Amino acid sequence: MKKLIVVYLFILVSTSFSQLISNYGFKAGLTASKQKWEYSNNQYFHEFTTDLDYKYGFNCGVFVESSSVPLFDVVAELNYIQKGGKDKLDKTLADSPDGSGETTTWTVHLNYNNLSLFAKPKLRVLGVNIYFLLGPSYDHNVANYSRVDGENFEGIDFFKKDLFAIKFGAGSEFNISN
Repeated sequence: MKKLIVVYLFILVSTSFSQLISNYGFKAGLTASKQKWEYSNNQYFHEFTTDLDYKYGFNCGVFVESSSVPLFDVVAELNYIQKGGKDKLDKTLADSPDGSGETTTWTVHLNYNNLSLFAKPKLRVLGVNIYFLLGPSYDHNVANYSRVDGENFEGIDFFKKDLFAIKFGAGSEFNISN
């Protein structure tokens, strides 16, 4: 039994693996999102069409990067993203269906957890790594709500809970010091 344990420990100690994670970190930033609704068969927005303006939100997350070959990495990200849109709508009343001349601000807030996996090919030019990102993305809606002039507005629980997409991007990296 002791010999078996010694042989097993020898195999474990003599086997070596290269480092899987070459980079990791936190990320944070601002998002700008907008929505366009052309048709909805919902009781609140039957045949409703609008093109919402940009709504700014917050994005934060973590990433890990694996580099198994030079000038090519694989990046995985887990993010929290705020999306949505806003619009100014004409106030209408029963006695003035064309509008009273006043407007109201309607804001849609959508909050997602995002998981992305990217291929990251790099090109080294004059000490700067120029890179491209391309890969699948999965967003899960964790909360959504709407406000009209700051007051909660019910009835926006009809959004898809799960969204799948292809993301792409570009950027650059350089060392400040060794």
